[in-house]
Amino acid sequence: MRIPSALTDTWRHEQDWLDTLPDLTRECAELWDLQLEEPVDTPHSLVIPAGEVVLKLSAPSHFEAEHEADALEAGEEWAQFASLPETTSGEPC
Repeated sequence: MRIPSALTDTWRHEQDWLDTLPDLTRECAELWDLQLEEPVDTPHSLVIPAGEVVLKLSAPSHFEAEHEADALEAGEEWAQFASLPETTSGEPC
């Protein structure tokens, strides 16, 4: 599995995590029966498309990703909020 160079540059201080990525990726793909494609070149997280879903693995110290799982769980409620057509002034959201 190819790990994007931007990712390894950004997280070089997390070498243990980078070293486990191939095995962790394989384990996740097997667990969820994913057919992984090529990773997206991003420095923030390992992002790998898999058909209609995406596998995203973040470094343990990636504090900005700390609450992403909570946000995804609340996705349906957020989608309802985000799809409000206009504000009370008539402007689009």
